[in-house]
Amino acid sequence: MAIENSLYSFDYLRIITKMHLNDLKKLIDIEELQKECRIIKIRQASEAATKYGYHSLIIVTVPSKRFFELLSLYNLANYKFSYVELAKDVIENTMDDARLESYRIKKTMVKKYTLDPHTIDTRNSLHTVRLRLEEGLFSDLTSYYGGEVLKFVVYARLSKLNNTPCIHSEWRIRGAGNIKKKINIATLKDCISFDLKQFYEKLTCQYIHHSEINRVKFGKFILGYDGRRNIYTKRQRMRIELAAITFLSIYDISSTADFVHNIRELQKVIKSQPGRKNLFQKKILSIKSHCMFCDLLPP
Repeated sequence: MAIENSLYSFDYLRIITKMHLNDLKKLIDIEELQKECRIIKIRQASEAATKYGYHSLIIVTVPSKRFFELLSLYNLANYKFSYVELAKDVIENTMDDARLESYRIKKTMVKKYTLDPHTIDTRNSLHTVRLRLEEGLFSDLTSYYGGEVLKFVVYARLSKLNNTPCIHSEWRIRGAGNIKKKINIATLKDCISFDLKQFYEKLTCQYIHHSEINRVKFGKFILGYDGRRNIYTKRQRMRIELAAITFLSIYDISSTADFVHNIRELQKVIKSQPGRKNLFQKKILSIKSHCMFCDLLPP
């Protein structure tokens, strides 16, 4: 029987309710719900949520469709989804395969409208909190794209769905209004009929693209060569690529997302400096889009 290569799930959800904690505990059967998810917890709502009349919080990981069907039978009133993670696990043969693929993805991935991509990289560290095999975590590289409201995260781990090595990626969506807007979830019934694959891929298509830095294009730009000219001597081409490699090394750029972020930050620094700009500074300020120097890759 063939194994599905890509698995979709609700990875993690938080539901806030206006019921008091003890009343909620009496209402729902935790043991029954536990059979249809990985973890379920009932907690006191945060101090911020209580200001709006919310008193309790349901936390659940990897719930099944049946989970939402059962929970909806309790007729919860006055509740909201405050946080949702939509996940996709792309199954790999081994942990090493998953790690290598996560490195490759990190080099080319860019999220639109994101100014500050962030990566936790512990490949050269003696101590890492990500290497926790008992929890399915073995990644030494985790990439984050986006802000608190909508964030995309990628790392390698053992899938929570079938315990095999995978590239785990997830959309983290915060705030009831934003959840409704992005994935059209407001009620438990919405989750029952929810098409995980459709909405995950819709968000990915809308916000994520892959491209790689073209060192020849960027090197020609740095050196002031005619961008339309494509024929160079071997020596000239080496000089062009060396110019690009040197720039990328100086500014610690190892991925397209790094390139986008660091160019923007460099432009801010240059603009803040008083006085006339030199030729190099003018060149950097003239960059309007990273697309000038990157080749778009197929999804």
